[in-house]
Amino acid sequence: MNILRYSPDVEESQLRQAIVETGRIGYAKGFLAANNGNISGRLTDGTIVISPSGLCKGRMSEDDLFRLQPDGTVVASPPDESLSVSSETPMHLAALRIRPDRQACLHAHPTLHSTQRGRQAAPTADGSRSGGGARQHSDQRFWSSLIG
Repeated sequence: MNILRYSPDVEESQLRQAIVETGRIGYAKGFLAANNGNISGRLTDGTIVISPSGLCKGRMSEDDLFRLQPDGTVVASPPDESLSVSSETPMHLAALRIRPDRQACLHAHPTLHSTQRGRQAAPTADGSRSGGGARQHSDQRFWSSLIG
């Protein structure tokens, strides 16, 4: 069973597993570098489970995640009091509010994208801009690998 394919009535423990696995895969493939990015998902009661700030997403555990009300109020915090809610949280809450048909949100900082962005600034011999295409194909491979 692919734990990343879950129904809208997912149990909190299953959603936590999916977020941790998404972080593990994203980190392993270079899409979530260091402590960058965040992953969130919505539960049937409308609360949001989200990854913390300042922690490598490839090394998270289910206990490291926060649970929030849709307005951002913290409902449950990790046992590790050094962890905090990410500054990206409002973006996740807005994305999930705007798209009620979606159950999860991933904000990543892929290494390849950063490399391609640097290349896009340099014009090629014919005056066009390079880059972009490789990033798009890489992103498609990543998403395909996540959902199998």
